[in-house]
Amino acid sequence: MSKAVLLLGIGGLASLLILLPLNAGAQTKASGTLECGKADSTYSIQIPEQEGSSFEVVKGSKCTWTKSFTLAGIESTQNAGVDFVETTSTSVQWISSGVTYYKNGDKTFWRNAGTYDPKTMISTGKWTYVGGTGKFRGIKGGGTSSCKDSSTELGGGNCECSGEYTLPAAKK
Repeated sequence: MSKAVLLLGIGGLASLLILLPLNAGAQTKASGTLECGKADSTYSIQIPEQEGSSFEVVKGSKCTWTKSFTLAGIESTQNAGVDFVETTSTSVQWISSGVTYYKNGDKTFWRNAGTYDPKTMISTGKWTYVGGTGKFRGIKGGGTSSCKDSSTELGGGNCECSGEYTLPAAKK
């Protein structure tokens, strides 16, 4: 095999590897705004001998999308989730899992993790899809969230969410 043919073959393979991700399903951008009420319930456990440190499980109220997080032309209606919050004397970190409901009855499931600043009452996080139903089955993607609390308690307020997603190709 000549060097030219070998280099052409390697160059062709490299080009194919570069183009494959472009054809694997383009990411589609989405964003929306949530309005949430005060948490439905909170269970808190103080960490012994550590002033100001605790673990909390928080069942959030259902949040309403005031600006829809529209996927594939389908508008979102509500969000619901549960938070696990770790508070220390110097930081607040949280992990959330939940569901977004859509007008056609489909749902997406997500996981979000981030931090909360009690001085500014702003929490920021990074979220990812972990599943979906109907048209959203097999969804992939994620993004960011930023929430401004309406009180000094964690929960309740306004959230801006943005990200990208990919839906699997329709089955033939």
